[in-house]
Amino acid sequence: MQAESAAANLRDIETNFSSDQESKIVDQELPNLGREIDARHEESSKILTTAPSLETLHSLNRDWEKLHETISNWNRDLLRQTTQLDEQITRLALLQQTWEQTLQLTKGADTPAPILEHVHAVINSIAQTRELAERRRAEILDLQNRVSEVDGRVVLALASVQRAREQALSRIFTRDSPPVWDAELRATPSESLIQESRNSFSTQLQALRAYIAREPEKFAAHAVVLVLLIVALYAIRRHVHPWVQEEPAIARAVRVLHAPIATALLLSIVSGGWIYPEAPRLLWALFGVAALIPAVIIMRQLLEPYLFPILNALMVFFFIDRLRMIAAALPLLSRFLFLVETLGGIIFLVWLLRPARWNTIPENNRDDLWKTIHYATKIALGIFCVSVLANILGYMGLSKLLGSSVLRSGYLAVILYASLRVLDLFTLFALRVPPLAKLSLVQRHQKEIWEDTRWFLEWAALIAWALATLEFLAVRSLLFRIIAKILTTSLTLGSISVSLLHLLEFGLTIWASFLVSRFVRFILDEDVYPRVELARGLPYAISTMLHYAILVWGFIFALGALGIDMTKFTILAGAFGVGLGFGMQNIMNNFFSGLILLFERPIKVGDVIQIDDASGVVERIGIRASTIRTTAGAEVIVPNGSLISSKVTNWTFSARQRSIEMPISVDPAADPQKVIALLEAVAKTDPHIAKTPPPRALVVKMGAASLDLELHASTDRIEDWNQVRSDLAVTLSAALRKENIGIR
Repeated sequence: MQAESAAANLRDIETNFSSDQESKIVDQELPNLGREIDARHEESSKILTTAPSLETLHSLNRDWEKLHETISNWNRDLLRQTTQLDEQITRLALLQQTWEQTLQLTKGADTPAPILEHVHAVINSIAQTRELAERRRAEILDLQNRVSEVDGRVVLALASVQRAREQALSRIFTRDSPPVWDAELRATPSESLIQESRNSFSTQLQALRAYIAREPEKFAAHAVVLVLLIVALYAIRRHVHPWVQEEPAIARAVRVLHAPIATALLLSIVSGGWIYPEAPRLLWALFGVAALIPAVIIMRQLLEPYLFPILNALMVFFFIDRLRMIAAALPLLSRFLFLVETLGGIIFLVWLLRPARWNTIPENNRDDLWKTIHYATKIALGIFCVSVLANILGYMGLSKLLGSSVLRSGYLAVILYASLRVLDLFTLFALRVPPLAKLSLVQRHQKEIWEDTRWFLEWAALIAWALATLEFLAVRSLLFRIIAKILTTSLTLGSISVSLLHLLEFGLTIWASFLVSRFVRFILDEDVYPRVELARGLPYAISTMLHYAILVWGFIFALGALGIDMTKFTILAGAFGVGLGFGMQNIMNNFFSGLILLFERPIKVGDVIQIDDASGVVERIGIRASTIRTTAGAEVIVPNGSLISSKVTNWTFSARQRSIEMPISVDPAADPQKVIALLEAVAKTDPHIAKTPPPRALVVKMGAASLDLELHASTDRIEDWNQVRSDLAVTLSAALRKENIGIR
C-alpha cells in the first residue's frame, strides 16, 4: 500500500511538470519581448534627448508601466512555481529518506528478494523524480534571472522617463529650444533629417514586429471582436426601425446603424486599449489613422450639418497629430508639424467665430450646447495664440502643453460624444429585448429608465472629460493634492477628530442609503410583488421594514466614515438612550406601535377605518404616525400609539366589503311581495353592488300609515360607500315611481 501511495505521489508531481504551461509561455515570449524592449529603449532614448513634451512623456510612461506590469506578473508566476518545486523537492527528500530507512530495515531481516527489488525500484523512482524536479527548478530559476534582467531594463527606462517628466514640469516656463529664426535650426541638413526619420521609423517598425510576434492571439481576438460587433449591429438594425416609428425621440440614437461596418470598426479600435495594453506607439498611430474614416462617417450621422466643419477640422488635426506622434524622436520635424497644426487651428477658429458663420445656424439650434461650443472656441483660440507664440520663441514645453491639451481635449470630446450615442443605442436595444424586456418595471418605465441611463452616462462622460483635460494640462495631480489637503485638515474636539472629508463621506453615505432604499423598493413594487401572492398590506410592511433597515445600516456606516469609534458610541448611546427614554416616552411608544402595526397588521395601508370621529382610508403608516384621508379630502394624522391602544373600527380587516342598509317606507296598500322583488331586482342590476351575498329586502314594520322595508346589500367600492348608497337610493326611487308605488 505504501509503495502504491508513493507511486501515485510521484505520478502527480510528474503530471504537474508536464502541465506547466505558464513557464513555457514565458520562455517562448521572452526573446520577442527582449527585442521589443531593445527597440523601444532605443526609441525612448532618442526621444528623451530631445526635450520631449509632457504628452509624449505621459505616453512613454504609460507604455513602460504596462510592460513592467506584464513582467511583474511573469515574475509572480515563476516565483509561485519555484515555491511549489521547493515544496515538492522537500517532500521527495523526506520520502526518499523514509524508503532508504525501510531498505536498511529490510536488509537486516529475512526479507524475500522480490520485496527488496521493489523497494530499490521505489527509491530509484523517487531519485529520478527528485532529479527531474531539481533540474526543473534550475530551469525556472534561470528563466527568472532572464526575466529579472529584462525587468531591470524596463525599470531603468521607466525611471528615466519619470525623471524627464519631472524635469519637463520644472522647465515649462523655460526656453528649451532655439527660436524659429535661429540659424541653428536652418543648419540642420535635409539629408540628415531624412536619415533620422528612416532610422526612427525602422526602430518603431522593429518594435511593432516584435510585439506582433509576441502577442499574435490578441490580433486574432481583435478580429473576432470586430466580426461580433458587425453581426450584432446588423441584428439590431433589423429590429430598430419599428421602434423609431413608435418613439421618434430615439431617431438620433439609431443613426449609427446607417453605417454598421464603420461603427463596428470604430468600436473595435476604441476597445484596443483593453486588447493591446502594451502596444507600441506605431500601432496606436496606425489605429488612429485607420479610425479616421469610420469616425467621420459615424459623426456625420450623429451631428447636425452646421457642426461638420468642426468635425472635419478635428479629423485633419488628428491626422497631423498621428504623424507628430511617429516623429516624436525628431525634434525639428515634430516642432514644425506642431507649429503647422496650431497655426491651422487659429485660422480655423477665427473662421468659425465669424458673425456670418453664426448666422448660418438655425435659430432653434442655438441652444446651450452650441453656446458652450462658441465660448470654448474663444478660449481655445486664445490658448492656440499663446502656444504659437511660445513655439516661435522656443518655449516648446509650454507650447506643446497648451496646444496639445486643447487638441486632445477636443478629440476626447468627439470620441465620448460618439460613444454616448452608441451606448444610447445599445441601452435602447437591451431594454427592448429579453431578458430585460420581460421585466415588469422595464415594460412600464422603459422610457424613464432609458432617459435616466443616458443622463448618468452623460454626466460620467463629462466628469471623465474634465479629469482627462486636467491631466492633459498637467494640473490634475496638483489639484487633487490641494483638494486632499483641504479635505483632510482635521478639527479636533476633545477625543474626536473630524475633517471635511469625514463630513463629506458621512453625507454621501446617508444619501447613498436613501438611494439604495428607493431603488430596492422600486424593484419590489414594480417587478417582485406583482409576481407573487401576498396578503394585502404585507408588501407595504416589507418595503417599510427594508427602508428602515437600510437607513439604519447606512447611518451606522456613515458614523464609521465619520471616524467615530463605535465602541465609544455604543457606550454613549446607551447612556444617552436611558435619559432620552424618559423624556421621549410618547415618541418611542408611537415608534414601536408603528412596528407592531407593520408586523401584526391589524391595520393596513388601504384599509377603511374609523377611530373616534375620524373615518377614512389609511394612506400611510409612518415611523411615528399614520395618515388617514377622509371622504371630505382632509388628511388626519393619527399617532400610532392611538391605533394600538384605542378602539378602532376596521371596515376592511378581513374583506373589502361594506354593507348597505337602506330603509324604505311605501304605501300600505302596496303588495309586499312585489315591492320586495322590485327592490332586490333593482339592487342586483346595480354594477356597484356585490353579487355575493345577494341583495335582500325585508319587511320590518306594517302599519296603517306605511309599509316599512329594509334593503340589505354589499359593495366592494368601500372608499365610495356613500356615493354607492346615494346612487342606489336614487335608482330605487325611480323604480318605485315607475311602478306607481307611493313612497312615504
